[in-house]
Amino acid sequence: MEPVSLKDHRIIIKAIAYIEMAIGLATLFTLASSYLSFIPKKSPNVFIFVLLSALTSSLLGVGLLRGIDLFRKLLVFFSGYVILIKGLVFVGILNFTSELITVISDPVKNTISIIYHIFVIIVLSHSTIKK
Repeated sequence: MEPVSLKDHRIIIKAIAYIEMAIGLATLFTLASSYLSFIPKKSPNVFIFVLLSALTSSLLGVGLLRGIDLFRKLLVFFSGYVILIKGLVFVGILNFTSELITVISDPVKNTISIIYHIFVIIVLSHSTIKK
């Protein structure tokens, strides 16, 4: 059986790419909004962490949408990193001490994030998804 190319999974790949771009852009928007409003400012290290994560997510989405295989591999790595961070938060080893302000509760947000990133790893690591 001949492997299916990355372009043959266009719908799923595009959906993941658009989700990554949406996550990144929404985070950048809320980061800029909180910075310009009366919401308490984040510490510089948290601000930089959130900014770099948002930019990474957006750029990975753009690269994946353009069909660049390197970005697929980087998104698999980034997803593994996110799962590791969320796992450390769940077990209480890592704590952001309420520096990150969100509307969704942390357990719900972290659970959704872990499920999504596991899905990303499974889909983008599948042997049929390659150039």
